[in-house]
Amino acid sequence: KLSNMAFVPGFFTNAVSLSRCLGAGIHFDSGRHCLYQERPSCVISQLEFNGGHWLFDSCSGDRPSTEEVAAFAVRRSEAQRQSLRVSREDAHRIFAHASPEAIKHLPEAVEGLELVPGTGSPTGRQCPTCIESKLSNIVSRRQPSDPSRRPFYRVSLDIVQLPHERAATLGGEKYLLHFV
Repeated sequence: KLSNMAFVPGFFTNAVSLSRCLGAGIHFDSGRHCLYQERPSCVISQLEFNGGHWLFDSCSGDRPSTEEVAAFAVRRSEAQRQSLRVSREDAHRIFAHASPEAIKHLPEAVEGLELVPGTGSPTGRQCPTCIESKLSNIVSRRQPSDPSRRPFYRVSLDIVQLPHERAATLGGEKYLLHFV
């Protein structure tokens, strides 16, 4: 299994670092057009030389069938999209907590949006998110339960599990300790 591959925008394949492969015991054979692991008889991927680049091809068993991919096929719809009917409260949330004045102008400014009549727009005092976003300072009235009196009185430790690939670190470490 290959890992540590890079996505390069505008390049129609993934780029693979040969030095990373060598660190994981994966070798390149340009004569047989393949990558193998540890010994030449253990081929892990066939390659194709095209336009000055070596291209990977997945095993035919790993590729999805045409029927599986067909569910994701899209085509342009010529049908007119139905208008989205929303309440003023929903429009307030959808459009980033817009003011009642801005929500009033939405049907003229947004194509395919219809406001449900009879609902009111929440004001800044009725919406908890709007109230919190307008606060300039959030002051905690609680005192620390056990204030520090000297350096390193309280220490925190984070344990982070690193990826298990052999090429992940120089020494093959599995965990990272972070003291604060």
